[in-house]
Amino acid sequence: MDAEAFVPPPEAPVFEPTEDEFADPLTFIATIRPIVERTGICRIRPPPEWRPPFAVNVETFQFTTRIQQLNELEARSRVKLNFLDAIARYWELQGANLKVPIVNGQNLDLHRLHKTVAEEGGYAFVTKEKRWSHISRLMGFSQSQSSCGYVLRGHYERVLLPYDSFIERSKNSPTKNSPTKNSPTKNSPTKASGGGYKVVPPSTEEKKKDNDDDVIAAKDVTPKVDEVMSEEETTMTTKSTTGATRSREELKKLQFLSPGPKIAAPSPDSIQTGSDMMETRSRPKRRRQPSLDVKKVESIVCLVCKRGDSETCLLLCDACNGPYHIFCLTPPLHCVPRGDWLCPDCMAKECHILQDEAFGFEQADKPYHLEAFGQMADKFKANYFQTSPKMVPVEKVEKEFWRLVSSLDDEVVVEYGADLHTTEHGSGFPLKDDQFYSKSPWNLNNLPNLPNSVLSHVHANISGMKVPWLYVGMCFSSFCWHIEDHWSYSINYLHWGEPKTWYGVPGAYAEEFERVMKQTAPELFECQPDLLHQLVTLLSPSVLMDHNIPIVRTDQHAGEFVVTFPRAYHAGFNQGFNFAEAVNFAPADWLPFGRKCIDHYQLYHRSPVFSHHELLCRMAACAENLDPEIAVESCREISHIIEEEIERRTYVIEELKVGSMEMEPFELLPDDERQCCVCKTTCYLSAVSHVDECGKCVCMKHVDDLVEMCKEKSLGKCCLRYRYKLGDLRMLQRNLSDRAVAYNEWRSQVKNLLDAPLDCRPKISDFQRLIAVAKEQKLRCSELIVEMKEAISEAERCAAAITKVLRKKKRPLSGRHQRRKPERLVTVGELVEFVDQLDNLACSISEGQLIKDLLNNLDAYKKRVAKVLCLPNPDIESLQTLLSEAEEFAIDLPETSLLQMELKVSRWLADVNDLLKSSVGGSISLEAIQNLLDTAPRTTAGHPGVSKALSKLRNLYENGQKWEAKALHALQIKPSAKALFLENLLHEASLLPVVLPSTASIEKALERAMQWKKEANELLRRDAYPWISDLEALAFKARLIPVHLESLSNIESRVTIARSWRDRVSRSFLKKPSSHATTTNLLDVLLPRKHVGPSDMSTPTKQRKRSQSTQEPRPTGNRSVADERAMIKERETEEMEAVRRVRNVNVERQRKVEERLGEDPHAIYCVCRRGVSGFMVQCELCCDWFHGRCVGLPPKSAAAAAGGGVGAKDLKFLCPVCCRTKRPRIEIVRSIVEGGKKVQAHMLEVLALERLVERTMDWQIRARHALRTVMLKERNEKTSSVSPPPPPSSSMSPHVDVEALSPEQVTAATEGTAAVTKLKIELSDDERATLEELAIEGDMLEVTVDETQQIWSLLQSGKGDGDDVVDVPSTLTEYVPCLATERRRRKRSRRRYDVDADEVKVARRRRVRVSPFGNESDKEEPCVADHCLMPSGEELQWVQCDDCKSWYHFACVGLTSESAQSLESYCCRKCKNADLPISC
Repeated sequence: MDAEAFVPPPEAPVFEPTEDEFADPLTFIATIRPIVERTGICRIRPPPEWRPPFAVNVETFQFTTRIQQLNELEARSRVKLNFLDAIARYWELQGANLKVPIVNGQNLDLHRLHKTVAEEGGYAFVTKEKRWSHISRLMGFSQSQSSCGYVLRGHYERVLLPYDSFIERSKNSPTKNSPTKNSPTKNSPTKASGGGYKVVPPSTEEKKKDNDDDVIAAKDVTPKVDEVMSEEETTMTTKSTTGATRSREELKKLQFLSPGPKIAAPSPDSIQTGSDMMETRSRPKRRRQPSLDVKKVESIVCLVCKRGDSETCLLLCDACNGPYHIFCLTPPLHCVPRGDWLCPDCMAKECHILQDEAFGFEQADKPYHLEAFGQMADKFKANYFQTSPKMVPVEKVEKEFWRLVSSLDDEVVVEYGADLHTTEHGSGFPLKDDQFYSKSPWNLNNLPNLPNSVLSHVHANISGMKVPWLYVGMCFSSFCWHIEDHWSYSINYLHWGEPKTWYGVPGAYAEEFERVMKQTAPELFECQPDLLHQLVTLLSPSVLMDHNIPIVRTDQHAGEFVVTFPRAYHAGFNQGFNFAEAVNFAPADWLPFGRKCIDHYQLYHRSPVFSHHELLCRMAACAENLDPEIAVESCREISHIIEEEIERRTYVIEELKVGSMEMEPFELLPDDERQCCVCKTTCYLSAVSHVDECGKCVCMKHVDDLVEMCKEKSLGKCCLRYRYKLGDLRMLQRNLSDRAVAYNEWRSQVKNLLDAPLDCRPKISDFQRLIAVAKEQKLRCSELIVEMKEAISEAERCAAAITKVLRKKKRPLSGRHQRRKPERLVTVGELVEFVDQLDNLACSISEGQLIKDLLNNLDAYKKRVAKVLCLPNPDIESLQTLLSEAEEFAIDLPETSLLQMELKVSRWLADVNDLLKSSVGGSISLEAIQNLLDTAPRTTAGHPGVSKALSKLRNLYENGQKWEAKALHALQIKPSAKALFLENLLHEASLLPVVLPSTASIEKALERAMQWKKEANELLRRDAYPWISDLEALAFKARLIPVHLESLSNIESRVTIARSWRDRVSRSFLKKPSSHATTTNLLDVLLPRKHVGPSDMSTPTKQRKRSQSTQEPRPTGNRSVADERAMIKERETEEMEAVRRVRNVNVERQRKVEERLGEDPHAIYCVCRRGVSGFMVQCELCCDWFHGRCVGLPPKSAAAAAGGGVGAKDLKFLCPVCCRTKRPRIEIVRSIVEGGKKVQAHMLEVLALERLVERTMDWQIRARHALRTVMLKERNEKTSSVSPPPPPSSSMSPHVDVEALSPEQVTAATEGTAAVTKLKIELSDDERATLEELAIEGDMLEVTVDETQQIWSLLQSGKGDGDDVVDVPSTLTEYVPCLATERRRRKRSRRRYDVDADEVKVARRRRVRVSPFGNESDKEEPCVADHCLMPSGEELQWVQCDDCKSWYHFACVGLTSESAQSLESYCCRKCKNADLPISC
């Protein structure tokens, strides 16, 4: 059967009992019996809390398994295999191996072909009627294959027809006679030492004979063996020879290990291990006859032709040593066969044994531990499905199982640990340790012995019935179709592991099931009539469903029970490794099934597990303690038995004339001594035994058989043995009857009460009385007691419901009750149904009349409500009164919603009228109208009063909303609306009788607009150039006024220009934000500082920002420009004093350090306010020391300073506090100031920059004068020590007015140039003090001028001691004319500036320009023309001199863009003049 052809049956019922239902297993099973009897099996899922522990000792648990080959379990597959084995054995004995023919690429089903031909009339009929084409169609071959019938006929004639002929002859031929005295006994063939058969040597006379007889005999051989079984045929060899023939001799020794066998198994004595077990599956060994002397061979003759000639063709049978000519055989053989050979009679016996032997399971050769078996099972499933065992779906395993069972090609062998006795291995349920589970009625060790179980009266511990058995399964291990012993109930519990799949057939269809099984595989039942009792045969559920057998399935999971009902056939298999436990039980309803089962066993001559008659008599002996249901059923059963016993005893005594009678206690005899020798039943009430035949006895049913066995007409020599006299049997019946009568009386009373008419129904107390009687008399009639308890429970629930309804009606609605969650009210319909339910109760209750009175009151209330609702305008008080009455009823009335709606409408109309009356003064708000519209009763929109009121309210609300939309649009539109438009909106609002929220906003906006205009006019009238802060404040106020302001554009234009200029100043002055920057406020860096030195840096950044935001308030119209300028000058003085104070403090601290010749460990420096560490540099302005890593020196300066040498001496450093800005050049600042003058407003930044430029120019004048004085003086003093002057130089500084100098000054300056740059400059104290004062003032300026660096260089050159010579920076020579040789020296060294002259020859000025004076991108080189025009905008174009590398504006040297493009090189006027010779 293909896996896709399997259709799973419907599911069996699954029950989930509650804890109360789960308390009594037999009672619960009795309640579900009507349902399960229709399916045969069911699954029970215990409550989640019921989880018994696993009590088996896993370490010591050891068991032996049974081996199951799956395709041998299925009935049809086993028939086919048996047939193929017989065919293979037949041809093997003929000297050839059977090879299955191939038709259309598939193996030919020989069994089906043989069966089909037999069903169609046999080979002769099919051939005569030419029906082989029909045979091919029945075999499933297509009609287009016309030659298929011919092929099938050929295969049948070559393979099957010889076997049919042989079987037919073996049935018709008589038994082979014994050999004659002179031939077989005296002369016997001998077995050759090398195997095979030895041919008798021919005599001298036979040698002389011609071999024509052999030739003639050979012609009769049809078909030849070689032709039938050609080895060149490409066919598949079936299981043959010793390893393939399944003789199963060991199964002939089958016996049952215990009463009530679950499965056929070999006896313990016949169990073999190791290689011996495999031996048993080969054909049985035959006893060899003793070999004969060769001298006597000449007297051997063929048993067919009685001739001894042709000795070369004479064969000896391997079993009986009978001689046969090969040409006398049917069919004849053309040569001597190889291997063993049997004569036709022995061959018939051999083939008959193969088909008639019983089938059973073999035992494994070694025991398993539970862990080892689990590992083997999991590995098998994982390897088979190529995945984790628990990941395989149940449906997939089920389809694969039935495919393997029905497949002849796939041989899968599994093992099953079945029928393991708990007395030897222990039970999975706890027995002693756990008090709860060890005493639980669902414990399978307790269930058979419960008081209401019939098996509790069986005293013997019957293994498998009263004592549970264990089952350890693996994937595909199965239990075949069977019913339980004595057709009892069974229950199976799966302790753990993977699921177990079950199939069940209802007990009512048991006979139909047996008929289908016999019809499907009649060959198996011919040799084993009780095959279904052996648990060795399966049949697919699909086949059973095709024969209209109702069948169900279920998957039992761990922790679940499966219960099978009487005579319900069931089978199944395991999905994987699991552990289960099972036992039988028998409630009272089983007794009729048990009696019928004994009759069935007698029919099949099967021994029962226990005596059914003995069980009934034991229960009758203790009738007073019996369960009432058991007593009733037992009384009925024992009455039937007593009547049958009286009839049979009368027949034996009166008709058969039994010789003697005696009382026999059968229960004291072993079962084999009281077993009927005919039907194998166990006798108890009576039996007949023969006096002469010791031990032979028969039951009362088979006394006639005993007469035939004794060959007598009467039982005169027999003895009737009986257990009870007839009177004693009547007494037993009376005991049961009394118990049953008491129960029946009680039962009838219960029935009368339950079936009482409506007007005579009993009370609850009547049922309670009968329940008490049942408890007193130990009447455990579960069904009636449960029914009465349910009736009482139902009546009590109804009474409680009535009381609840009435209590709700009487309970006052206090504050505590009002806070509770409202309960659901009972509807009138439910109340009516409830009254009808009261009439259907089994007992009456007094509260029923109260409910009927309540219904009458409700009818009267409904009439009054209908009368009030008919009025056009009902009174509010009347409606409220009716609603109060409805609340008192505590019933869900439909009139309540109508009253509530009507009351809501009346109240809403009253609110609308009140609102419309107040609209005369225009005091209605849109919110009030909206609330009324939202609360309008929608369901009564058709009410005339409601419709009219809604129309008025919507009209007012829509007009107000439209005006509000216009007002909001006017207030939010950009550009803002004009004042006239807003005034018109206010006029429209005054016409609406509604309070509009936006009217106040419009009035306020107009008022603020008038106030702003007044302030703006006053500000512009007072001063044409007001302060920028006042203009910004006005612009900010204007943005918040949603009214168009005409003068706002003028003010915003001024503010925009001012902010643009301020941004330009910020870009020029402000540094990037960093931890060293003291401020980011532009005005703070432009004004003179208040704090000097690194102490200001120690303040946290956030605190500095908060303090800076309040330091410099913007000036307003209350302060004049003169006041601000005075304030700036005052702060300049304060700044100078602060700088001097800080310098003095730092210098004094340095002096003290030098005097102590060591650093003070507690002294702090730098912006980090820590001690001395690493490389430190001193600020030239505040004279404080700073860490090089904290202040961030320029890369080249830092490298030079860190390495020491000249770079460290020439480094000029200003700390971040002293150098607060980028310090742009003074020329840039001047252009910025000019731009600030164009702003039509006063700005403090402009005043600060003007003052900065003024201070810088004043300082430049003083600085240049001091530098000129010092340089000229120094050169005049050193003239005598200088060598003759070199040629004139072109490095004349553009800042020195050479024309203003006298010829002597020019000569002296020219002659002493070379000496000045190499000699130490000595400054007087006055000169040094003047220069130091100028240096301090220059460093305080937030601009860049060349004089600051020049003064610092002079001061540094004058600090040398002893013979040290300090190079004077070349920038000082800008005030002295240079010689011509200096020009050539500068040309040679200009590469150090890394500037490509071609790239910067003609270039437009950029923000970051390539400069030969350093890498600082924020410094810009000034134009060095004598009279710089300071151009800006598009005129700001530059050109560089190729000789001196100085930069000039195009406008300052008279160049244009066109003329500059044509120049290949450019030399300034000063360089050209320097090349000319200088006269003395």
